[in-house]
Amino acid sequence: MKNYKTSVLFIVIISAFALVLTTAGCGGGGGGGSTSSDGGGSTTGTAASLSIDQSSPAIFEGDTLQLTATPRDSGGNVINGQTLTWTSSAPNVASVDNNGGLVTGIVPGKATITASSGSVTSSGVEVTVSQLGVLKESVNFTGPYPAAGTVQYTNTSGTPTTIQGYPGQVVLYFNVSGTGGTTPSAISQREANIARNNGTVIEKIPLIGFYLVKVTAGQENTFIQAMLSGGYGVDVAVPNGASVRGASTPVFIGETTLGKYVPLNVGGGIVILDDFNLFEGENHGNDVYQTAINKGGVVSAKVQLPVSPDGSVPNDKIIASVAAIQQGAAIFSPGQNVTTNLSFNAGGEDGYASLWYSDNWKILASAMDATLKSVRDQLPESQKNRFMLVQEIGNSGQDISSAYKTIYDAETNAGLLGNHLFVGGSDGSYATQVNDPAYHEKAAWYPGCIAPGKCGSSFASPAVAAFIDQVARQANIPLDQARTAVLQALIAKPNGSPSEIIAAALSSANASGTYAGSFNGSGTFARPFPEWGTTCFFGDTFSGNMSLTFTLQSNGTYSGSVSVSGNFVSTAEAGSTPSFTCLNSSTPWESSNPASGTLPNFAFSTSFMTPGGTTVTGRFTGTLSGNSITGTMIITMDTSTGSASMPVTLTKR
Repeated sequence: MKNYKTSVLFIVIISAFALVLTTAGCGGGGGGGSTSSDGGGSTTGTAASLSIDQSSPAIFEGDTLQLTATPRDSGGNVINGQTLTWTSSAPNVASVDNNGGLVTGIVPGKATITASSGSVTSSGVEVTVSQLGVLKESVNFTGPYPAAGTVQYTNTSGTPTTIQGYPGQVVLYFNVSGTGGTTPSAISQREANIARNNGTVIEKIPLIGFYLVKVTAGQENTFIQAMLSGGYGVDVAVPNGASVRGASTPVFIGETTLGKYVPLNVGGGIVILDDFNLFEGENHGNDVYQTAINKGGVVSAKVQLPVSPDGSVPNDKIIASVAAIQQGAAIFSPGQNVTTNLSFNAGGEDGYASLWYSDNWKILASAMDATLKSVRDQLPESQKNRFMLVQEIGNSGQDISSAYKTIYDAETNAGLLGNHLFVGGSDGSYATQVNDPAYHEKAAWYPGCIAPGKCGSSFASPAVAAFIDQVARQANIPLDQARTAVLQALIAKPNGSPSEIIAAALSSANASGTYAGSFNGSGTFARPFPEWGTTCFFGDTFSGNMSLTFTLQSNGTYSGSVSVSGNFVSTAEAGSTPSFTCLNSSTPWESSNPASGTLPNFAFSTSFMTPGGTTVTGRFTGTLSGNSITGTMIITMDTSTGSASMPVTLTKR
């Protein structure tokens, strides 16, 4: 594969099964013991110079690259009959066949390769060996796929389910950390458990626990239930779904010879993962790409999904595509945000497939989440929140609240909210719906019409991806924080222009930080002393400084702490008796307490205990607007009745 770059766009347009390229030998020809080919200007004799024909090649670990060298005489003529010897400056990184010039990538790093003939040595060529990361030892299923049809199985809720998929194929995800990790023995045991239940592995990314398994058609559910109930540590076991455009066209994807998956170098920005071929007179991928550009996004790459001529994509290929981009982003673009937009076939929306849309949608969503988590768990901490998948929710016109709730709750538990966002079109009945009010606003909704008659979640999704990309860039924050800010802006301005949404999101995104201000107020309190038969009345004054520090979280909440440093002065006004005196006092107020909630509203408490055992509590409620949080603090005491209320404004520092 070659990556073509222009001044504004880093483009990866790849043919079917492109994300499974191998980087085996580039070119052929010369090597040790070989001679230059006969041709015009060829001579025999002693080499005066020697040059390697490739410059700065790059391969992945485990791949090979054939280098060639050209000897020339003192007149610059190519000469034959030269025996070449090849050496590597770092054979532990990239070895080279001493006599043949075949380079093998061993481990990530750089090595300089030289060729020599007699006393003449070529200039060195630096070979870069890139890591495969979690894609190491992967195997691609090169087809053919069976014709798509209906596949029945029982889901994890015990409900018999029918989906559109490939008969005889099952997608599995093992819990890697719970089944021995990534050691060879753990991987072998997982694969042995598959074979034990009459499954044959035809595709895999073993380091993330992903397998495509061939079983007897009609026995998919038997295999799925055996894997889920066998104590094998399987998190996901579902039929291999078929994301199909066109109601019932049979699916056939031809043979290829590409044998594994590799990380993709997509650069920092938005990646459009889609189909860029004409289908029924439309170029879906280019429309999605143009939408992201029109909304201000910086698109760094287009990546072609492995699509059959009828417009179909197997779920396993979508899974592998996302894994290749996510791993590539961490390897080639560390520290940069990479937002991948998937606006393609959320679950088979047309014709008979719509009968099972919710289940089709859920199995792809669960597989996407398993992919995102499995890859993320093996990335450096600094990269975990630098990748996000923005995915259309679909155009079925159906309410999938139950399925969406299941997926969202699972994402929350897995800590994936900052890595995955579903987007629906808000301006038409075509859009798949989430009508449950508790979950509707947990997805993003934006108008999806880009032209008369051309509407859909497909175009709402890249618009939202563009907003997230811009907010992350302008606020210099990770994608999970930008996601939260954009979600809040879309809720606040559902019909806002792109500039209005960006402005609102930036205001929210920039909210994280420290806010400080002072307070001063007083109130009357009554404290009973029944053992002395009296009640003391105090005029109490509270003053000091308050500081709130918080960070915006990916689920729209904030978390942090509030601290107070001040004074509490209590003046006795009534209640003393001949036998009991109500005393004046002055007590420092020093406290620090956790604070959390959901923007833009703040509600938290801070308290301390006096030397006399009284707990003094200040309860603050306020609202964030711009760079200020304005609200009211009400102070109470557990040993007295009464309160003190005072306005407080905290300003961002």
